[in-house]
Amino acid sequence: MILVDIQVPIMEQVFDFTVDEHARIGDLIVELSEIICQRARWPKPENTNGLLLCSVDGNNVLPEDGTLAGMGISSGARLMLV
Repeated sequence: MILVDIQVPIMEQVFDFTVDEHARIGDLIVELSEIICQRARWPKPENTNGLLLCSVDGNNVLPEDGTLAGMGISSGARLMLV
C-alpha cells in the first residue's frame, strides 16, 4: 500500500489516498471515482470508461492494464484523475 495525492481538476480538489500499488490501474480508476463522488455527495458514476489516471510527476497517462508499481509510482506520488 502506498500513499498518493489524487488531483481532480473538475472539483479543484486534491485527495489523499492509500492504494494498492499492485492493483490494476483500471480497477483503481473505478474505485477512486466512486469514493470521490461519494465524498462530494455526487451520484455514483455509471461509466468510468472516459476517465484517465495520469502521473503529474511523470507527465504521462497510466495504462489501465498496468499497475502503479509497474509504472514506477511510489508513496508521495501526485496523480490526476481526469
